[in-house]
Amino acid sequence: MGGAGHPVGVDALRATLQPGYAMQLGTVLDTRRIAHLTTWATRGASDVHTQASLSALWQIKQSAVSITLSILTTPGCVVALPRQGNAAIEYVLSGTSRLIFG
Repeated sequence: MGGAGHPVGVDALRATLQPGYAMQLGTVLDTRRIAHLTTWATRGASDVHTQASLSALWQIKQSAVSITLSILTTPGCVVALPRQGNAAIEYVLSGTSRLIFG
């Protein structure tokens, strides 16, 4: 690990922060929502999704995806990207979620 005047590497930083963030996530989300995040991260943590693509990924109805995204965006696990014209809203995992699951 980095000493005085030496930068800490990304891997060391991830190893230090990940357990605490994961524990904190467990206090704000139920196991089903954590499973959704895990599935997303496992299939591609940097993937951009719409509600339709998340419906297919999570194998749930689009109305359930809408509720789930509301739950996941509140604590900052998922970020909605700015809408581009009439296109569907796109969603990405937040940096914290990528740190936890990536």
